[in-house]
Amino acid sequence: GMTDAIMYLNNQNQKKDIADRSLQVVGKISYRTGAIDTRLDGDVLQEEEEGDDYPTGTLKSTIKNQGEGENSSQAVYHNISSSYISETLNKSPLVELHQDRPEVNLVYCTHNPEAQGMELLTKGAPLEDVRHHVRERMVEAFTTLERNVVEKRVGSYGVCSNGLSLPSSHPMHLSWEDVLSAASEAARNVHDDDKSKSTVANLSTLQLPINLLETYGLKVATRIKEHLAASSLHEEEN
Repeated sequence: GMTDAIMYLNNQNQKKDIADRSLQVVGKISYRTGAIDTRLDGDVLQEEEEGDDYPTGTLKSTIKNQGEGENSSQAVYHNISSSYISETLNKSPLVELHQDRPEVNLVYCTHNPEAQGMELLTKGAPLEDVRHHVRERMVEAFTTLERNVVEKRVGSYGVCSNGLSLPSSHPMHLSWEDVLSAASEAARNVHDDDKSKSTVANLSTLQLPINLLETYGLKVATRIKEHLAASSLHEEEN
C-alpha cells in the first residue's frame, strides 16, 4: 500500500496536480496486543480471559494466539503514554512519508482515549475520578504530539473516539470539552512556560460516530462547531 501511494504521488507530482500539504493522511495510536504477563509502561488492560465482566463499550473478550502446542492467551492493551507514542512514531512509515513528500499532511490521532479509564472502571472508581485520570493521560499524549508537530514529524494531531458520541451518563463517555482543554494545556506545556497565557494547540481533528443508530454524535459535532466558531469570533474581536 505504501509503495502504491508513493508511485501515485510521484505521478501526480510530475503533473503538478497536488498542492503542498493538501493530501491528508490519518494514523491512529493506542491499541496493541501482547502476552498477559508482558506490560509496557502506560499499558491499560482492555481484555484478558473469557468470562471477565467488562463495562459496555469494550472490545470482545478473548484473543488466543495460535502457536506451537497449546494456545497462549494474549491481552489487548490500550496505551497513549509519551514513550509508546514516541516509539510508534519512530517506527511509522507515515512519518517518513510526511517528511519526504511535501504533498502529504500527516495527522496522528489517539484512538479511544477514554479506554485509559478501563481498569479504574472495573475497580468501581467514581466516574469523576475516571474522567480526571483520562484527561491527565490525554494531556501527556497531546504534549508528546505537540512536540512532534514542532519537530515537523507530523502535521497535526487529533482524537478518534467512540466515547465522544456517548451520553455523559455512559461510563465510556469522552467529553469534547476535556479534549479541547487537554490540548490547550499540552500546547502551553510545549510552547509557553507561562501557564496563564492562551496558546493555540495543533489539535486539528475530532473523529466520532454519526449514523442512524448513533445520532447523539451529530449533537456533539454541532456543539463543537458552535464552540469553535464562537472562540474564533472572540479572537478576531480582540
